[in-house]
Amino acid sequence: MPRSERPHRRPAGLPAQEAAPDIRDPSVLADLRRARLPANPTRVRILMHMRALDRPVTPNALYQQLDGRLSRVSVYRALAEFARADLVNSFRLPGGKIVYSAGQAQPALRLACPQCGQSATAPEAMLGPALMQTMSNLGYSDQEVLILALCHRCTDL
Repeated sequence: MPRSERPHRRPAGLPAQEAAPDIRDPSVLADLRRARLPANPTRVRILMHMRALDRPVTPNALYQQLDGRLSRVSVYRALAEFARADLVNSFRLPGGKIVYSAGQAQPALRLACPQCGQSATAPEAMLGPALMQTMSNLGYSDQEVLILALCHRCTDL
């Protein structure tokens, strides 16, 4: 049988790709097009999931939230591409871990544990006037504040 007529087989151990992206948010496709990234099912699923989250997340935590439907490498690679294309924000923690979050329009206070990468986000209302004024006086933007602090789990170790 000629090579062109042979059925395509995926290598053993690799999950089958999905047939088509689940398009619930057309802005995801538009943003991927603007960033000149192909809107394949993997990128669409990851970007939609990132936008649904209300807090920053490590690539490993995102991989676990996606229930293994995508490979770990695909999640890491897609997040790095999204960060280069300004579709998500990334923060490098002191231990070398990277935390990603979907861009938010309003100012936010982000807390991240430098040990495990656990993170949380508080809305603008929780940013006190004193903190805002101090940041302004020091020449920092009040759009996004990242505070590194050990979480309860890591302090108990």
